[in-house]
Formats: sequence, C-alpha cells, structure tokens
Amino acid sequence: MKQEVMISALLAHFIGDFVFQTNKIAAMKGKSVKGVGYHCVWIFIAYLLMMLPFGKKVLFLMTISSTIIHFGIDLLKLKLGKLKYPTGYFFVDQGLHIISIYLTASLSCTYVVKNRFMALTPRMEISIIMLIICTYVSTILIKQLYFSFGKLSFAKNPFFERWERPLDAVFCLGLIGGWYSKNILGYLFILMWTIIYFKAHQKILTYDKQLLVIKGIFYLLFVSGVYGLFQWGISFIN
Repeated sequence: MKQEVMISALLAHFIGDFVFQTNKIAAMKGKSVKGVGYHCVWIFIAYLLMMLPFGKKVLFLMTISSTIIHFGIDLLKLKLGKLKYPTGYFFVDQGLHIISIYLTASLSCTYVVKNRFMALTPRMEISIIMLIICTYVSTILIKQLYFSFGKLSFAKNPFFERWERPLDAVFCLGLIGGWYSKNILGYLFILMWTIIYFKAHQKILTYDKQLLVIKGIFYLLFVSGVYGLFQWGISFIN
C-alpha cells in the first residue's frame, strides 16, 4: 500500500512542481511569499487529484501535509535568496521534497481504503513520472547547469529561448522511444534523431556548437539514466 501511495504522491509532486509551474509562477515564487503561496495552490490541486483514489483520510493527510511541507521548503529557498550554485540547490530542493513524500506516505498508508478504484496503475504512474522528468525536469536542469557553469548569464539571456524547451522535449521523447524498442533499429533511430535535433537546433536557435554538443550529450546521458531507473522501478513494483 505504501508503494502505491508514494508513487501517486511522487506523480502529484512532479505535476505540481513542473507541469503546473509556468515561467510566470517560477518568477513569482522567487520574489515573494505570495508567489510561493500561489505555486502551492497548484501543488494542493495536484495532490488532491492524485490522492482521491485512496480514501478520505489519506486524501486529507497527504494533500494538507504535503502542501504545507512544500510551502515550507520553497519559503526557505526564498529566504536564502540566490545561492552561488543554483544547480546544487535544485538537487537539494528536490531531495527534500522526495524525502518528505516518503515520510508522509509512510505515515498515511495505514489509512488506505483497500477496496478502492485506482484510476492509474503504478506502472502507468511511473511511466508518466519518467516522461515528466525527461521533458520538464531535464530542460530546466540543463539550463541551470548552463547558467551555473557555462557562458550564459541571467542578466543577458532569457532562461529559455523561443522554441527551445519544446524542441528539447521532443528530442527527449524520441530518445525514450528509441530505448523502449530495445533493438538495433531503435538505437539507429536514436543516432538519426540526434543528428536531426542538432540540425534543427542550429537553424532555430543561436547556441554555439560547443554548447550544443554539451547539451546533446547531457540529454543522451540523462534520458538513458532515467530510462534505466524506470526499468528498475517497474521491476520493483512487479
């Protein structure tokens, strides 16, 4: 039971913290407590939707406690201000959220209603989490790395260039499709897809070739790692 609650809670977190978080919301929560509160309204909605199948007690405990804890973590981030290495804080921030999800799911699982309707199976939820990580999380992470250690600066460059995030997300989805096939044709597709991505990227955006190569390598390694974790997660719940 705890596994199912935790997987659903993880999905709620990734939906609320990434899918529901627009650039405008991200900017708001980095400037004011009001912005953090507005962001946490969407966190609340995400948990509310994902906890519905588990009964009233789990719905109440997970939704309220997870929203309050999320608010506290993001408020701490606001109070600390911009750190020297925002990428490092990104991992710390997500780590704290995941630890809190594990603890709250452990405390709430004893109240799960056993005869419940599950809208999504754990396998489906893990698959959606993988897609969110490969498209939403990866695109944010690579830009954090660029701003932290590369040639880009917040003062001179927007966080995302126009069409950059959709282009990168489509590239990552193609990589997942290639890995999922588990055969030579899939691996050849990854090679061709990478070449197409590089050509399209050079036409649409203005990155220099060195940054573009680093970006492509990052996505190849990151998506491969996430797919490996996905396979482990599926075997874990079977």
